Amino acid sequence: MISKTHFYYVVSILLTTIILLITAKFGSDQNLVNYISFALTLTSLILALVSIIYSFYSNSSFSENISTLNNATTSMTQTSAKLMDITALLNNKLDELPVLIKGIEGKIDVTYEYLEKSYTGGQSPTNTVELQTLFANNVVGYFMTNTSVSGLLLLYALTLSETFSKPFQLADICEKVDVFEIQYCYGFIIASSSFGLFNMKDENGYYIITNMYHDVRSQIKHKVEIIADIDAREKENTLLKDQIKKIEQYFQ
Repeated sequence: MISKTHFYYVVSILLTTIILLITAKFGSDQNLVNYISFALTLTSLILALVSIIYSFYSNSSFSENISTLNNATTSMTQTSAKLMDITALLNNKLDELPVLIKGIEGKIDVTYEYLEKSYTGGQSPTNTVELQTLFANNVVGYFMTNTSVSGLLLLYALTLSETFSKPFQLADICEKVDVFEIQYCYGFIIASSSFGLFNMKDENGYYIITNMYHDVRSQIKHKVEIIADIDAREKENTLLKDQIKKIEQYFQ
């Protein structure tokens, strides 16, 4: 078996012998020399052309990379400037926060003073609990005066639900009462319960209403009946009265 070293020796000797034979055979042939020179020249030109083209391509890619890097640097600079502006604005807002809190406290004091002056019966509240109760009554009254007709009807339905201890499904009552739209009703219930008008618990899709605010419980039926009467006179229809009947029938 021929070793790797012997293989290299044999190949080297054969290549040297072939080169010597070719040189001895064609060394005096001027045309062959010209052909080889022409081939080498052409190869050199081709390689030079390839080098030039590759240089253009490399320069173009390098320029694009530099441009991309410049754009990224500019973007980072602008972002940093915006971040600094936001930080400065935030610091200013934080500096203003104590002043705003003090202003809110002042407005609360003014509100309490106003309630003390407007307290019914000509007497001032004797303690904080009375003053808070009066404040709540005024806010609830404002809420009931300015809420929508659908909201008042829904409050009436919630009051009946509490009165008769009857849980209900929102989709079910919205299907029975024409003026109820389920998304509006859901938002109104969440907002009203958060406001403190009543407590609400959801058990497997059934709403349970408890602790309805006393002013709502005592006034809501009268308010919806007045609105229904006005609507019947002005529009000459009984739509709202029919809705009230549907609500009452649902909870009876």
